Amino acid sequence: MIDEGRSQVPALDRAVKILSLISSKRSCSIQDLLQGTGISRTTLYALLGALAKAGFIRKRGDGRYMLWTALAILGAQARENIDLKGIATPFLEDLVRSSGCLSCYLGVMDGTRAYFAVKASNPNGAIMAKSDEGMDVDLVHSGMGKCLLAFCDADLRERLLPTLDYARITRSSVPGQRELRAQLEAFRKQGYAYNDSEDDEEIRSLAVPVFTSKGALIGAVSAVGTVNHVTDKKIWELVPLMRKAALGIGLAIEPFLK
Repeated sequence: MIDEGRSQVPALDRAVKILSLISSKRSCSIQDLLQGTGISRTTLYALLGALAKAGFIRKRGDGRYMLWTALAILGAQARENIDLKGIATPFLEDLVRSSGCLSCYLGVMDGTRAYFAVKASNPNGAIMAKSDEGMDVDLVHSGMGKCLLAFCDADLRERLLPTLDYARITRSSVPGQRELRAQLEAFRKQGYAYNDSEDDEEIRSLAVPVFTSKGALIGAVSAVGTVNHVTDKKIWELVPLMRKAALGIGLAIEPFLK
């Protein structure tokens, strides 16, 4: 008779404990893992070796363990089974109506690539926002890109920052990596990001992160409008509306991530 109170695959349960703890802390030392999982040192080292060989974790130069690319690949495959458009469109359309912006988007990170996953446009807009679903997100010059970069995993952000194109598009474009780093730090503190006419003199955009209930980043919601609409004063009206949409999308997507 099977004892339903005991796991039939204890090694798998321990591996899941390791991955969950690393995920919650972003990175873990051996001591963190010993204390947080209760796994013996010998068994822990064996499991860490197996997980690293499979590409689920990676040992950094400082000896701490972080999640690695095999999980990102599995995550991307899982996202393909999520109807992001069906989930996000009602929230984005409501945001377009309540904000009066030209377009609203849901953007996501897929490994090192960021892209616009879902778009809702204002049928009464005088002009059309140029970004469409499936297009890459500019991580330097767009509100969406800056938001995803600001709130993504710190190790991923550090890998991406030196590789980005900092060529200025307008007079307002961020001039380099140092200035972008300062912006990202400010965005993390205030909880939203913006593009102040940095890729088009006539356009501004705002973006807020979309999180799970446990604080894991799902993506970002952005609202794009003209400089006459997205004014400094208007930002304080738009950000709460965007956060409401981001919360709704996050809660709707989260069950598919379990």
